[in-house]
Amino acid sequence: MVIEQMMYISLDAEIRADNTTSMVHVFRILFIPVHVKIFNRVPFLLNNTDSLTLKRANLFAWTFPKNFPSSELVYHIIEPPKFGTLLRRLGRNRNRRIGVSSNFTQKHIDDGEISYKMHFVQYSVINDFFTFRLVAPAVTSEEIRFEITFIPGHGSIQLINRTVVVNEGGIQKVTHSAYQSKTDDFGRQRSAFRRFWRRRPV
Repeated sequence: MVIEQMMYISLDAEIRADNTTSMVHVFRILFIPVHVKIFNRVPFLLNNTDSLTLKRANLFAWTFPKNFPSSELVYHIIEPPKFGTLLRRLGRNRNRRIGVSSNFTQKHIDDGEISYKMHFVQYSVINDFFTFRLVAPAVTSEEIRFEITFIPGHGSIQLINRTVVVNEGGIQKVTHSAYQSKTDDFGRQRSAFRRFWRRRPV
């Protein structure tokens, strides 16, 4: 039974021994619901890096009035990230992917065992996220969304890709205003343009 509000239960009892009966004693039992609070004091920001360890300042769960051990506060993943992967460190060179319906605990976060790694190198700002429920021995939270932001560093590339309208049977020139990449690093711009653009064989 999940208690969502404070409840009282009382029991009346008396003790009998031979021909002697005690006065009636009233036992009162108080049920206090357990609440959960999620703290996200520091945004999870990947600044010019493709991986980052999740820390207590980024994600911290607490239950009250009873505080459970961090190993019993379980994050149950509902929707994993799209642009990257959550990983749990198992050893010096081993990681386990955390996907749909996978779990990790607050203790794993406190011990620095949970990290996020992007699938590919990105050249523009990326907003990613994952959703979870916190499961504790006496309470389960609502679905919560955790935001992830990636910011590229110096020399990042901005790709402009506008729609080119071509009439049926006609020919339309792809101009600089329709397709271009911008960066402070000219050599990197040429490399990126070769990667994105491929001439169609005639």
